[in-house]
Amino acid sequence: MGASLVSVVIATYNRNESLCRTINCWLRQHDSNFEIIVVDQSREHDPETRSFLDSVSGRIRYFFVDRPNLPAARNFGVTQSIGDIVLFCDDDMDIPPDVVTKIAKRYASDPAISGVTGVMFDVGSEAVPDPVDRIEPTTTFAGGFMSFRGEVIEAAGFFDEWLGSLPHGAGEDFEFTYRVSRRFTLIRDRNIVVCHLGNHLSGGCERLGIRSRGAAKLDTSEADMFAGMYAYWKNRRRGISGLVEAFWLSYHGYVLNYELLARGFDGGWKRHVCFGRVMRRLLKKPWRQAHASC
Repeated sequence: MGASLVSVVIATYNRNESLCRTINCWLRQHDSNFEIIVVDQSREHDPETRSFLDSVSGRIRYFFVDRPNLPAARNFGVTQSIGDIVLFCDDDMDIPPDVVTKIAKRYASDPAISGVTGVMFDVGSEAVPDPVDRIEPTTTFAGGFMSFRGEVIEAAGFFDEWLGSLPHGAGEDFEFTYRVSRRFTLIRDRNIVVCHLGNHLSGGCERLGIRSRGAAKLDTSEADMFAGMYAYWKNRRRGISGLVEAFWLSYHGYVLNYELLARGFDGGWKRHVCFGRVMRRLLKKPWRQAHASC
């Protein structure tokens, strides 16, 4: 039986130089058993980027999607993919040339593994992690670099496009991986190390709404809190125990956490107020668009 085909899905929005750099990283992979799917939500690119995309048109599968929505772009990429493994990569990443080989090898090592990520560090970090031959279980993947078996994505119900339509326009990676982790095994392979070029570059799918609809009434920290709490409440178990668990996970994660305790109770009251505000907002609308899991 041959190695699994890997479908690399790159969702992009208003990125130029970093998009070309990311695509070039994938084109330089040692393993050829993969495809590159670019889902572009940009109205236009600079002449250099357009020329580059035209020059590699025979080596990538390029799609334009008119509606800027990151989870929708990810879902579209999945529907176009033909690989057994679907790997999602941001449009501002540096990827070593052996990543496809390592990803395929890790999945082949254990059929129980349903999702694999690596170690992602930001460009300019003082300590760049070295590859280490070690895996560890996890319930959270960063959307910039994460992979799943194709059938797992379908079984889990794809990414939540409603999150992509909200003012903060982010959080779909945490919600999806949290949902998947309740049924399947996700691991972090520390032998895979990738570099995130960073949000200082122009463009990017994330936080579209914060930039374009400033009257969102949620600052960045509240938006992050909302997305995380939404994941807990949407995927709660039925009954009173599920409600209690969802509340505790939300409260523990965003109020009673180690970072807060390490600072003493500095800012604790403000965090409680923020938690209450987000909780009220959370309970008003999501249940019309999303249902609780069994």
